[in-house]
Amino acid sequence: MFLFSRLSSRAPEVLTTLLIFALSSGVLGGILFYMDSTAPDVLDDMTSDIPIDMEVAFTTSFYGQNQTTIDDIEESVAQQEYIVATEQVKFANII
Repeated sequence: MFLFSRLSSRAPEVLTTLLIFALSSGVLGGILFYMDSTAPDVLDDMTSDIPIDMEVAFTTSFYGQNQTTIDDIEESVAQQEYIVATEQVKFANII
């Protein structure tokens, strides 16, 4: 009862807060859904004119397993049948 009377006495502030929250969460949610739905297509869109048959990615934990180097893997991939060329790609995270 006390909560209801307190909320009703501040009706404009409560409605404004609810409106701002609803709009911001809807816009933010829409952006997140859009980004999530387009993420699988980004590689396809960015490489539509470039022939890519295989992509290999390594994480930090991969290097702790054994003494395999990137050059060993590139050489192993290049020796396979139907491989035209290989290329190393490096990404830098700038914070």
